[in-house]
Amino acid sequence: MEDKAINSAWFKKGATLSDKSAQKEFGLTQDEIIEGIEMKKIKKELAQTNKELKTLKTQVVSLEQRKAELLANLDNLENND
Repeated sequence: MEDKAINSAWFKKGATLSDKSAQKEFGLTQDEIIEGIEMKKIKKELAQTNKELKTLKTQVVSLEQRKAELLANLDNLENND
């Protein structure tokens, strides 16, 4: 019975909120939200958003690593001249 009530909550106006709203309204950090999803403290439906965030994080980390490599190469070129 509890599962039915939880599932129907997803369709009630005002019963859901985005991760950004959770951060603003409840003072949660993004890490706390992700940890809540991983620990199953936040319902599974939110995990789809989390997967997108993880993909974006991976892309940002890759970009940051590439930038660091390019800057290191540029620095090496300048030092060799």
